[in-house]
Amino acid sequence: MANFAVVELLGMIVLLLCCLTVLVSAGSKIREDEIKVSEFDVKPGGEKHEYQESWDGVTCKFTYASQGGTKEKWSFGMSRSSDLNQYSCSVERPGGTSYLFFLNFKLEVIGGTVWDGEAFGNREKPLKPDEFTVDQEKNMIASKEGGFGAELSRVNVYANAGKSEL
Repeated sequence: MANFAVVELLGMIVLLLCCLTVLVSAGSKIREDEIKVSEFDVKPGGEKHEYQESWDGVTCKFTYASQGGTKEKWSFGMSRSSDLNQYSCSVERPGGTSYLFFLNFKLEVIGGTVWDGEAFGNREKPLKPDEFTVDQEKNMIASKEGGFGAELSRVNVYANAGKSEL
């Protein structure tokens, strides 16, 4: 049981580092109050599930359907730049391995404009370009129907604050 707690803690640290990397690379200075992390259960059963967090009018919503044994604890992180102009959202399985088979996934931003995203399978293996898409018009990163290989351990999306102009 103690080993599981260590793996879970390491996963949370990796999630925080991912959020920090985005904002630091954008030239922003990070303060502790610019990172927000929560935990939620990813549930199998093939049904559509959603989890979302909001901050300063920016909402990140993770939608998925998965199959497999039992529910898993996942981490949900949001970070923001000190000028509140850039946000990142990250959903990840602590430890980098999920035993669930994902039928599909989507991480969308409401109240911001998505400019990039990335997705990873088990052991931090980047998903292939034919497995997911970053749709800047729909402000989301999502699995591609017919191309996604059912393996997911982390998905990130990066956005500027404010709505996009039509």
